Amino acid sequence: MRAKIALIGRISDDYRLTTMAGLKVAFLTSAVLEFFASLAIALVAVLFGARLLHGRGEFFPAFFVLLLVPGLFLPLRTLATCRRRSGTA
Repeated sequence: MRAKIALIGRISDDYRLTTMAGLKVAFLTSAVLEFFASLAIALVAVLFGARLLHGRGEFFPAFFVLLLVPGLFLPLRTLATCRRRSGTA
């Protein structure tokens, strides 16, 4: 009986370790996707800010583009969220 209990404990521990390793990869992948989406949006904002600062652009077109840019990265953010929820890598 004790051998069966030890076997179940070992199998449970192996399953826990495998599951946690998969979750770690899934969270890391989604964090990287989220980071690069945020970085790209920030880069666009900095570029438009520099152009406006040096007088090489107009405010309203730059503002309009900055309003639209997060929507361009919405599928990437959605993918990151779905991967985080599902726990798959």
